[in-house]
Amino acid sequence: MDFSKIKDPAFELLRKVIARGMASGIFREEIDPDQLILSILTYTFSYFSNKYTLSKLLGRKMEEEENINRRVSNVTEMFLKYMCN
Repeated sequence: MDFSKIKDPAFELLRKVIARGMASGIFREEIDPDQLILSILTYTFSYFSNKYTLSKLLGRKMEEEENINRRVSNVTEMFLKYMCN
């Protein structure tokens, strides 16, 4: 399967959103879009690819909707605090 057909449009959309946010003054100008995308991937992929292992380590079911929603909220807040002026 050619994953570039999936990831390229998504990455391009993220780059456009970041550029638009920087141009409008909402996001900090010094943000490197590719580094930001890499960080988003790192903070999300590792959670979802290891949620069963993390469940054992942390003693809670990380695959439950409440825990997934909490993770998404925490990561979103962290990135917005980094990105916004």
